[in-house]
Amino acid sequence: MAETLAIEQKKNVEVPIEWLQIEKIKYDWTLQSIEIRCRVVNPNEDDSDKNSVRYDVEKGKLPHKDFANALRDLRQDVVTICEIYMTEENFQKEVARIKVTGLSLSYSHDVLGVVIAAQRELLHSSAPLNLNTPHKIETLYGEEGDESQVMDPYTRQRIVAVMEEALLYIQGKRKPDPQQDIFSQTEEKKERKGKPT
Repeated sequence: MAETLAIEQKKNVEVPIEWLQIEKIKYDWTLQSIEIRCRVVNPNEDDSDKNSVRYDVEKGKLPHKDFANALRDLRQDVVTICEIYMTEENFQKEVARIKVTGLSLSYSHDVLGVVIAAQRELLHSSAPLNLNTPHKIETLYGEEGDESQVMDPYTRQRIVAVMEEALLYIQGKRKPDPQQDIFSQTEEKKERKGKPT
């Protein structure tokens, strides 16, 4: 299935969804707005298109709750990676104070890397603390390296879940429209009344 996405230079290009490599995801919890930046990677060409493709939410096209839930699941990773808890007892309290606001993704040497952007609610301030995790990679680039750079396998699973939801968003998965939902329920009731039992 091909999607038409607007490139930054205000051109339109049709690209298959599987050619999109997500580079950045930003989410505004207040406005429930999403921005997804992708790179087109054509597997049939040696030198893939270096253009960034930006996909911005259209007004009224809110992301599905699965997208928000996938981001929420990363809160525990922010707390762990940033080492902002002192004991296991306050771990859940710290997780509750975190809002994940985005991901920056890299693909050096075909190895997935990520920086998670988040906000931490502060107890004595009206503004949150903005956080960026250190860059984590799914595996070392070679045989040698610093193991502390490698992300936990469960963190990787949660990162991939957010990426999958972002691609589903591009393909049209959205928060259901309540008015449309009421119309669908009314139509279903009409259909049931017309059928013999």
